Amino acid sequence: MRRIMVSFGLVPVLVALIGTGVLAAQGPQPNIAPPTVNPYGVSYERWTGRWFEWMFGSAERTSPIAHPERCTSNLHGRIWFMPHAAFGTSAKAHCTISTGTPILLSAGGASCDQSELDTNIPSELTACANAYFAALSKFRVIVDGVEVKRLERFHFVTAPVVIRYRANNLFEVPPGGYWGVVNAYVLMLRPLPAGNHTVIVQDESEGKVARMTSFFKVV
Repeated sequence: MRRIMVSFGLVPVLVALIGTGVLAAQGPQPNIAPPTVNPYGVSYERWTGRWFEWMFGSAERTSPIAHPERCTSNLHGRIWFMPHAAFGTSAKAHCTISTGTPILLSAGGASCDQSELDTNIPSELTACANAYFAALSKFRVIVDGVEVKRLERFHFVTAPVVIRYRANNLFEVPPGGYWGVVNAYVLMLRPLPAGNHTVIVQDESEGKVARMTSFFKVV
């Protein structure tokens, strides 16, 4: 079964994230860690799995899908995880972060894991994730009014990774680890200077759009 965030009561496994379009000014590109490096000692592929695990495996009370406006569960070690809005919606968050804090974000993507497919065969998990990702389009990341160019550089399809679901997760998956594959755009935004900043992520599917706007106060 396809997991798309049309509502919060859906049965698991594919997840698609979507957004609306806004025009962005052009200027110097945002300071994004290149796709050829391991940002902060971890590969982009592993960061992709970690971000999806946080988005979809969290308990309902801390779920960034159910509560995208909150800023209480976003800090993971020194990295700030920015959520994406649910299917067909827009959401905003106002968060205060410390200088020197990198931001991990996704322009959108999809995943399939064995909690739905009941298989850990890599080719089947990959085919499932790829099929659902193909329904997505118009991915965008905008930092302080400047759109990230050549976003395709940050498109990752992971090898099978373990996606852990916590108890009382939003999708009612029994808690535990499940082999899955993620197909997504994921970027590591290097620390922003002190002051106020706006970061937008968005994509589109089935003619519906959503947008996550995070207003950051860096102190």
